[in-house]
Amino acid sequence: MQDGTGGGWPLRVGEEPHLLFAFYPSLAIAQLLRNRTTHSEKLVRSLCRSAAFLHEALTTSTLTVEEQLLGHFAYERIESFMPPNRIPSLAGLRRQTVANCWDSVHGLQLKDRPIVIHRQPVWHSITWHPLFYLCVRKWLPPLDAVSSSIGGALTRAFDNKIDAWSGPSSVRSGSGTSWASALALRATVALAIDLTRSAVDVDEFMPRVAQVDSLSYRYDVAIGQ
Repeated sequence: MQDGTGGGWPLRVGEEPHLLFAFYPSLAIAQLLRNRTTHSEKLVRSLCRSAAFLHEALTTSTLTVEEQLLGHFAYERIESFMPPNRIPSLAGLRRQTVANCWDSVHGLQLKDRPIVIHRQPVWHSITWHPLFYLCVRKWLPPLDAVSSSIGGALTRAFDNKIDAWSGPSSVRSGSGTSWASALALRATVALAIDLTRSAVDVDEFMPRVAQVDSLSYRYDVAIGQ
């Protein structure tokens, strides 16, 4: 499936590669390489092509902030498996992307973004923004405004009537979904680990969530800049 020229990944054979479709294959190949399989040279070549595609997309394409976060997360995962200077660093661009996740007036800039491929048969999905905690935790502490706001959204999305997560509000049907619950549970465990490591308890975290989600906090931040 990987494009032999640009290194990207399409949804289906014969279609244009897209950054979003490179995310999971890049992570999966990196994990295979981590497990020291017998095809390591082939995997390294595939990762190098993926890195080239992601670098091109992140530096030249017009992307949403959600797409940028996914691209940087995958790119840095690939970078961690490469020898020093094998692929160029995008740390500066990534820092700017992370900064763009928060606006001093409007707060968190991450949204649930629908993804639609109109070529028949039509395919659609959605990026559910609470799951981005699994990305931003790599770069931000749990009490950062971005981390706290996403973590708050993650915990609020849990439905204790069904003991599950239903996923994005636009597609909720009143019952839990396996993909949303599996990923949200993983993100919640990661949040709990991060809070524990930072010696932050629930009594400190939840007021922080309320603070960063309040209009007065955004107003105060905007005035202070």
